[in-house]
Amino acid sequence: MDGFGTVIDDWINLAGGRNAADVAGNGSAVTLEQVAAWDPDVIIIGTAPNQQSRQAILDDPRWREIKAVKTGKVFINPTGAYLWDRHSAEAALQVLWAAKTLHPELFSDLDIKRETVNFYAKYFHYALTDDEYTSIVNATAP
Repeated sequence: MDGFGTVIDDWINLAGGRNAADVAGNGSAVTLEQVAAWDPDVIIIGTAPNQQSRQAILDDPRWREIKAVKTGKVFINPTGAYLWDRHSAEAALQVLWAAKTLHPELFSDLDIKRETVNFYAKYFHYALTDDEYTSIVNATAP
């Protein structure tokens, strides 16, 4: 679990969220009981686990009373050339994605696909396909 004083905490705050993890630093070990006590509105899973990890949380009865699970607000963080949620060129996209994910009503005019395609064209000189974009935002890229 990544808590206060991390790049994760920075982008959560920049996106208008509040890190529910009451721990400091990166990779802190926490129990399911701690997560349940924090009762987050949203859970964003790092990209390394993948969509199966998201589904495992949604399907696991031990997680069902956590607000984010009850409302289906469990997300896998996008990954492209690198993990969006870490120090990388794509961290700029991370903040946009997180803001749209956390506050869709405030960012209804923000088109993450358009921003991502434009970002790749401008900074990577690469024409991102629809399938590649889908793979990035669903964290299914190989």
